[in-house]
Amino acid sequence: AVVIELVVVELNLNKYTRLIVTFQILIIFISVIKCIMGSKMAFTFLSFTSFLLLVVTAEPEKVPAADFKVVDDLEQLGIKVKMNTHDNVRVVESASTKFKDIVKEEKLKKKQKEGEEDETTVPAVVVTHEEFETANPMSVSAHVTRGNDWNHADETLVNCLFGKVTDKLAEHKWMIEWDCGKKAEHTYGNGQYEIAALTKATGVPGVSVVERVPHIQWSQDPSTSFAEQVAAVDKPLVLKNTTVLSWKAMDSWTPSKLEKRLKDSNLRGVKISREKEFRYYHRAPMNNVPELIARYKASTFSKHNMSASDYFTRAKKQAEEISFSCESASRVEDDSPTPEHIPGYRYSWAGKLDDLGPDFMADVIPLDPLMVLSPGFDPEHENLFRSTHVWFSPQGSVTPTHYDISHNFFVQLSGRKRIILLPPQSWQQLYLFPLIHPGALSAQTSLYKTVDNQEHKFPHFNPKHIMAFEAEVSAGDVLYIPPMWFHTVETIEESVSLSVWTPFYGSELYEDAVENATLPIKSSWERKKQIAALRMLFESLVTSLKLPGDLPLAGISSTPCCEKQLNTTIGFVDWTLTENRYKFVGNVSKASDVAEFCWNRAEEDELLLDAEELFMKGLKKIVQRFRKIERVAGAARRDIYLANYIELATMTIVGVENVSPFLHALVSC
Repeated sequence: AVVIELVVVELNLNKYTRLIVTFQILIIFISVIKCIMGSKMAFTFLSFTSFLLLVVTAEPEKVPAADFKVVDDLEQLGIKVKMNTHDNVRVVESASTKFKDIVKEEKLKKKQKEGEEDETTVPAVVVTHEEFETANPMSVSAHVTRGNDWNHADETLVNCLFGKVTDKLAEHKWMIEWDCGKKAEHTYGNGQYEIAALTKATGVPGVSVVERVPHIQWSQDPSTSFAEQVAAVDKPLVLKNTTVLSWKAMDSWTPSKLEKRLKDSNLRGVKISREKEFRYYHRAPMNNVPELIARYKASTFSKHNMSASDYFTRAKKQAEEISFSCESASRVEDDSPTPEHIPGYRYSWAGKLDDLGPDFMADVIPLDPLMVLSPGFDPEHENLFRSTHVWFSPQGSVTPTHYDISHNFFVQLSGRKRIILLPPQSWQQLYLFPLIHPGALSAQTSLYKTVDNQEHKFPHFNPKHIMAFEAEVSAGDVLYIPPMWFHTVETIEESVSLSVWTPFYGSELYEDAVENATLPIKSSWERKKQIAALRMLFESLVTSLKLPGDLPLAGISSTPCCEKQLNTTIGFVDWTLTENRYKFVGNVSKASDVAEFCWNRAEEDELLLDAEELFMKGLKKIVQRFRKIERVAGAARRDIYLANYIELATMTIVGVENVSPFLHALVSC
């Protein structure tokens, strides 16, 4: 009786199957007794009935559409349901109940054909110990922090973050005096890196570099694209002796030669800035209409069309900065007549390679070796997959910290540049602009300003604790920047550079989630019902993805990011959006702005009653895509994409002006 009850309950069978299973278990039990007594017929009968039992219970019963299949799935997932006594319809007991794992694990095990492409088989290029240690030498008196192989058993070192090398004890053995007052021996070298040498990033106040990007030699393996081997490392690398050395552009794309060659050619969108860093300010409007964004008058730079000869002449005239008011700078408007050169202004131009014409495109052949072949890539139509930009930048100009969604092979054709790079999880400290802001994908903070000189007091921004990587490139170098690695570029000498971008599979999966995983919300619903569905979607999505309960603050410090649980909708939205992107941009000033979007259980219960199948079907598709993103791109990139998705979905339903109030309501009520 106990065995029968356990089997019936565990398999969650209906009454008809229960009768069959109960009967078979009884027969098996009797047959076992007879087998023990030596009956051969009983043994044969036992084998047959056991097989029949497996057949009956192996496949879940197909429930007719009228039998509430979606709700039955919820029951199997452990979500409480109840009977509505008025119309005999089962609904979720409370819309606030956290949906558990909507997509069953067994479905993930049965990978579809397209899912097989997620797992990369490309071997990663090997960075030798010599190459790494040449870029990152260790010495007595060096300042250090914990390294990639930190695994010290001494619990007294748990709070030690920074230290200084006091002595070299033996080959690869170093004595460290830590800031917590402890001394300990650590290994650095020959592939074991318990510590990392800290250096000050040149020209960047307060930023400590934990790793200088290694230089490796290009070694083409004919069986595999070298670009793919480099991408498999998923860390920045400076590539030497690449195929770009054979480009005509290496000799002919210097500023002086380009000035003569381009002559009166029109350069569209030359940026003119009053500061060295070409960046947006928080006062920018948030709008999703491209035409309005294009007309935005940036606080620090404006765009103008000018001839190439005019650009290069102005770039040469750049003098020391002068101070002038924001008011005078704001008078310089896009599409206005090009202003006369003012000492202290800086100039920068970026444009598509294709726009320069076929003669210039012929100067950078071949491009193929710098392309990462994502699933679906067609080499015969590579122009549809790659995006190649050219950069003209004068000495001293700086791009704001930002990330790209593609693989970026950054080719330095002339001059020198310094690049500071940070891994994707650094979004926590950088405070990204909202996705619907003109400065989307870039940071509100500036690495070129001290903490006290930032536009706002960002609680978690501390350049000293940021995990920064540094690279310096000269003519002929190629820097690989992985997708969604944050980077800021400083021009040391007047430069000409080129970026070859090819699609990142993780970004394509995100685009698929946005474009093809339709929101389970109907436009015909009244506004309250749409808002209820949006809240339920985010709650279900965050819970289903099984995010970690807490998240260490990215960087050198291991301090937890916050007291909230990130595996809840409130915790995730608060940490990634309301307390990060929207803390100083589009913030809510009145409680009445939030009240409209506060939670209403009755509306959510009504939603499940009327449109549960639509909701669950749409939710499953979205969850599947974000799980695939995590497998392909990692948790840090998934978090950025998930926050992006929440922003876009919110804007779609409530409008751009109500995104911030809705998110604050999601957290506060």
